[in-house]
Amino acid sequence: MSEEKKRRFFYEIAKDAYDKANATLDTLDGKANSFFTLDAALITVVTGLSYFLIQYYSPSTAKYNPLLLTPIALSLVSFVISIGIATQAYSPAERDYVDPEEIIQNSKADPFNRVLVRTALTFSYSASKNSERINKKAQKLELTATFMWLGLLLIVVGFGIFFYLTR
Repeated sequence: MSEEKKRRFFYEIAKDAYDKANATLDTLDGKANSFFTLDAALITVVTGLSYFLIQYYSPSTAKYNPLLLTPIALSLVSFVISIGIATQAYSPAERDYVDPEEIIQNSKADPFNRVLVRTALTFSYSASKNSERINKKAQKLELTATFMWLGLLLIVVGFGIFFYLTR
């Protein structure tokens, strides 16, 4: 394999990794936005449904029962925590971009092969930094999902207690 082909090969690999890292960050930002929206909707539905059930269907002795209110309150807290983590995960400005102007300014007098290698190294460095951000963002989204599921579990427990107390 000639040196020219090898340089182009490295450039293509680095460029592909850079493009995939940016596409993955875009996907994770979309997922964070979806979690944020879903949690906000769940808070609204759970609050409204809890109020309705407690206000209209529970006997006055069970209305303010801590056994009933605690899982519902913890569920809402869990959803709020999930929203906070999703908001942290959604940070589109936190990326490493390749600046073509800088490459052009620094490489005007250099031969093409050197420019190709320098550009490949820049893409590689940016892809590496972005992959670190991808891993951090993915961990935050896993934590967001965990708190969301915890909130759903707690609300099921709360409504189960409600139906047990009002039967």
